[in-house]
Amino acid sequence: MIKKTLGYKGDFQKNQEKIIYLFTLVGVFSTTIFAIINIYVGNIATGIIEIFLSFLAILNVVYFKKTKKFETATTNILALVFLVLILLIKTGGFKGHGIFWIYTFPFLTFFLKNKKIALLWNLIFIIFIFLLWFLSLKGFIEIAYDFYTLFEATSAYLAVTFLAYFYADTLKELMDELVSKAIYDSLTGLVNREFTIEYLRKEIEEIKRERKNSHSLCVIYIDLDNFKQINDKYGHLIGDNVLKEVAKIFAKNFRKSDVIGRIGGDEFLIIINSCKKSSIEDKLELIKKMVENQFKKYNLSFSYGIVQIPDDTLNLEDAIKLADQKMYKNKVKKS
Repeated sequence: MIKKTLGYKGDFQKNQEKIIYLFTLVGVFSTTIFAIINIYVGNIATGIIEIFLSFLAILNVVYFKKTKKFETATTNILALVFLVLILLIKTGGFKGHGIFWIYTFPFLTFFLKNKKIALLWNLIFIIFIFLLWFLSLKGFIEIAYDFYTLFEATSAYLAVTFLAYFYADTLKELMDELVSKAIYDSLTGLVNREFTIEYLRKEIEEIKRERKNSHSLCVIYIDLDNFKQINDKYGHLIGDNVLKEVAKIFAKNFRKSDVIGRIGGDEFLIIINSCKKSSIEDKLELIKKMVENQFKKYNLSFSYGIVQIPDDTLNLEDAIKLADQKMYKNKVKKS
């Protein structure tokens, strides 16, 4: 939900995008140098193929820069690297050292793709290695390496692949744990204050960039009524359980695309895209009745204030402050 809602890539994917540029730069430079050497020593066909693959790699970077289609660009990179490595196994590369380059492929696949897709790429690559050997054995083609060399290299390749797999798996678990701690409130499971404010900031910036104000937001500031009395009379453990249940009610009755954040002890900020104030008020009144019925024993309710963006303001601090003020006015009316 959160990643889809946010629409931003995060540091890890930014680093993945840098790899597209960096690996292409290094790959094109290396391949071009070896292409020149191959042409110089008389392997003209191999040199021309290497130059052509370098040209395709440059086109892929241009494509990615224009479209930002990360999955397609990374697939293109892996396909090009795949072809280069198969070519190196076929020809032996410069002085027969080409096979050493195959050990870069597992780490590249696991860095650019998810575990299942990366494993599939490596499996296909190993199959192609033995397909080349089989074709050479039958006399259809010639390759630079005998079976024992290929078997030894492939065995080492499998070890590197498994290491890359377990490293990627461990890294993903750590990343997920860090992201969870950085984004979610540990008590309620809702997103925390920092995430909610940052999300709202990004949404307001996007609205400012749009020429037409077709994009709108509703910012809802909610404060529970009589919650302090629950903590004072029944204890903080009961109070924490009440907060968890209220959070569940909010999560159940808003869309998955809506961001519901706990921004204080018993304060919540809800951000809704493409909203109508009247329909939101109707929904909030229904939710309020649910809370009141479920926690009748504690005389619990909530007050809220709604701000529409861009109609009311296009300033982050003003939006939160204005919603807070409207909430407070509703709370005062009740008392």
